[in-house]
Amino acid sequence: MGFNQPHALPREQKVFVSRQTVYAITTDVRDAFIQPVTAGSMRALSCKIGPAKHPRAMRDDASATRSYTERFTNGVKEVPWSIDTYAYGGGAAGTPPDYHDLIYAAMGSYTNTPSTSDVYALSDTQGAQGAVSIHGEMSAIVARGAVSATVESMKISQSGNEAPHFMFEGEAIDMIHTGYSTLNGAINNGDTAIVVQTADQNNFQVGSLVIVGTSTGPASGTQGHLITAKSGPNLTTTAVTGGQSSGAVVRAYVPTFTTAGSIISVTLGSFVFGGTTVKMTGFEWILKNNLNPHKDTAFQTTGDDLTEGRRNVNGSVTLRAKRSELILLGNYW
Repeated sequence: MGFNQPHALPREQKVFVSRQTVYAITTDVRDAFIQPVTAGSMRALSCKIGPAKHPRAMRDDASATRSYTERFTNGVKEVPWSIDTYAYGGGAAGTPPDYHDLIYAAMGSYTNTPSTSDVYALSDTQGAQGAVSIHGEMSAIVARGAVSATVESMKISQSGNEAPHFMFEGEAIDMIHTGYSTLNGAINNGDTAIVVQTADQNNFQVGSLVIVGTSTGPASGTQGHLITAKSGPNLTTTAVTGGQSSGAVVRAYVPTFTTAGSIISVTLGSFVFGGTTVKMTGFEWILKNNLNPHKDTAFQTTGDDLTEGRRNVNGSVTLRAKRSELILLGNYW
């Protein structure tokens, strides 16, 4: 941590992914967000959420100046996201990997045979892919949540000197940003109204999950305090447990982080082409879902549905081959 103030460190990033039960709730799409839980823990090389892209148009009606002087919001919000992770197993046969919900959301079909296998397959059923909630935080200083995130593409890659990777990319319909502050005034046990520093008021949003001082959640549990309303630095949360003094830290809540499984060895597997095993130096396999979020709905700032286009599956392989093997390859192209 920093000497003068706490820092958000990428090396301390924790990622949580959970499959949502619905895609969007029209009253407030953030209500569809599944708050982070231990069962959703996954290790990642990187997790990027946002920044949110909200189309802004120049006001170009008649004016006394040639210069544009005003913009206005025009269109539906977009939130890009991506997660890069090593390919690693679930620790035991029939136990899905930590990033199970992402593969499921990319392909749409999943079959589990306990103590034996986990099988993912492409599905043509509408809505089968579903959506996920993604929560990425660093050092409990800053956190971002992707609401109703869909997997537009999934890439699996490996080379002779690099461990296998999964790369997931897509778009969410909204995001929840949570930052760091301190209480501006003491609060009592059971209070639901708290005030943070005015300069930090934009560090929190409705839907943020926080710790208030020593209170990690309502008396019924330790799941963090949910911010349900906000007006400037004035926040409404679930009831605080225990009195908290002015200056107590208000920061992102992070559940216990538990993962399992080891990175798949680069020595496992083989490449067979036309019945012949060929030496391979690297490969990548890419699934692209061609999802079409509805971004032209009037009177809304976020999307509420999507249509599924035709998917593409492609990839490439790099080889170190003998002349006889190149002749073999030529026979297939």
